[in-house]
Amino acid sequence: GTCAYIEQALRDHGLKTGLYTSPHLVNPQERIRINGIPVQEKNLVSAIEKVNAAVEKYLPNASFFEILTAVALIIFSEEKVDFLVCEVGLGGHFDSTNALAPCVSILTSVSLEHTDILGKTLLQIASDKSYIARRNLPFVVGNLDPEALEGVKATIQKIGANLIFCETNQLPNKYLALKALDYIFAFLNVEPDPSIIKNAISQTFWPGRFDVRKMMGKTVIFDAAHNSAGVDYFLKQYQQSNFANQKCIILFSSLKDKDWQNSIVKLLSTAHFIVVTTFASERAVTKENYIDFIKSIHEREKIILVSDFEMALEKCFAMAKNNHILITGSLAFLGTVMERLNVEVFPS
Repeated sequence: GTCAYIEQALRDHGLKTGLYTSPHLVNPQERIRINGIPVQEKNLVSAIEKVNAAVEKYLPNASFFEILTAVALIIFSEEKVDFLVCEVGLGGHFDSTNALAPCVSILTSVSLEHTDILGKTLLQIASDKSYIARRNLPFVVGNLDPEALEGVKATIQKIGANLIFCETNQLPNKYLALKALDYIFAFLNVEPDPSIIKNAISQTFWPGRFDVRKMMGKTVIFDAAHNSAGVDYFLKQYQQSNFANQKCIILFSSLKDKDWQNSIVKLLSTAHFIVVTTFASERAVTKENYIDFIKSIHEREKIILVSDFEMALEKCFAMAKNNHILITGSLAFLGTVMERLNVEVFPS
């Protein structure tokens, strides 16, 4: 969400703005956007051919994300964008986006995710993520757990970035975006127009983030609350929305390296039932994982396990009746469901 707010505000000020979004909610063409428009297929193909030639010669074991990042950077360079807004992948230190030299870096939150790579504690994960910061340049961070903050400070001592705290008790993504925009406009030597920024913030759309659609006579909310902190943010939005105090039917699936158990427990507060399921990913939570977890909690009667995600989806629509449906969990899962339902990710 923070990236989307910044990109919209810069674009509305007349800057040619590139946006690279890493999550797997949308296909490669949608994830590389210039002035809000997906990159043209011919440009994408041309850049992929260039990167593949280099990969075969120098880095045959490159991951899909590493290849796509290189493709995106070639396109943005060729298109001569004025500014690039880039969302990192899983971390900071060894993430392929760390090849960039950002003028401003942002850390919205830290939670227990990708623990097999980033570390087992909030301190270790925050320390890794903070390597996106740069010496003598702003590093804007939101409200962090004290343990995570220690990890940030440990990395910043090595890097020498300017640590800037942004108190974000409500709508943290918006406040972090506004704080970062102050430094971005100063760096670009552009005079910001407060009215343009206000309008940009209010008009920003980010698929899969409290994304409300009407489908088959039902109200469906797509939200990629893919970790415990994401669920907290979603629930705050939920209580400020027209759905406040209403229960819903929830369809949930996650990746194993997320704090998915805690996410489910938090979602119980707003659920009639939670249908948990799996999807086609080696990293997805399995049927066996769910069975063990359901046995361990008190409100197990509110959780229904349906292993096949298509059957789980049908069950949610059948159970909803007069209730709305929340589809949440992994970004990859949301992408899978949207594809199955023929949902246009960015409505035209």
